[in-house]
Amino acid sequence: MTPWVKWSESSDLCFKFSSAESSYSISFTNLSCVWKEEKTDDEISQKSENLNPSIEASNKRITSIVGSVVNDEKARQSSYVYLSEDGNRKLVIKMEQRLENLPFVWEFEPELQTKEQLKEDIVLPLLYSLVEMEYRERELIHIIKRKDAEIEDYKATGAKVSRKQLETKPFEESKFGESLSGIHRVGLQSPSDIFSKSSPNIFCKISRLIVDGELKPNLIEIKPVAGEKKTLAVQKKRKEATIMESDEDRRRKIEEQLKKEEEEEKMKKKKRKIKL
Repeated sequence: MTPWVKWSESSDLCFKFSSAESSYSISFTNLSCVWKEEKTDDEISQKSENLNPSIEASNKRITSIVGSVVNDEKARQSSYVYLSEDGNRKLVIKMEQRLENLPFVWEFEPELQTKEQLKEDIVLPLLYSLVEMEYRERELIHIIKRKDAEIEDYKATGAKVSRKQLETKPFEESKFGESLSGIHRVGLQSPSDIFSKSSPNIFCKISRLIVDGELKPNLIEIKPVAGEKKTLAVQKKRKEATIMESDEDRRRKIEEQLKKEEEEEKMKKKKRKIKL
């Protein structure tokens, strides 16, 4: 699955594009709505004939050109983007590029998708990504603490670092979690910047798992409140452990293991003192 990419520096829109031999699918989002357009062989042929009557090309070639134009950052920057402010939320994007001295024009008129699609494409992958990143953080902290214990053991036997600049202070987890410095260092100007400023690997992998049905989006459902408004509600399942619960179990086991290792280390030091 292709990652979400910011459409242009002057727009808050993001998009993802995929194509087959003579068909394509493109989705857009402003993190409030999702729009999608899918075109098959005959539809691409008809659309190309209407927009580019002077150009003759196979549907396969047209699809390839559309993909090239969409993935061209300069073409996206100079494209025309119209989003209606009324309740219809209609989105139209017009792109133009020179093709063998002829102007090639293409318009996307994607359809507004349901809130369910927004949940599947954006909300769930982001929430699952947070859970996965928190788990990875706990694992890394556990590894660092074990490394500190190993270094301390070496020092207790008289070992020293060969170069002073390699020496490190023991890791302090409490200070590490005090500030959210990453948000300021990354320098996000708008929410959509997250797709260009950070690695999309975890997000893309989780999105693929959701699409393939390996992660079922039943942890969160959209419920109507106060008329037409909807909100996200997290549901806990009694019959199966949720990802959050699994993460908490793993965290507890890591802390128990770390405590056990610390006790064993104390016992070893006591034994060494007795021998002396």
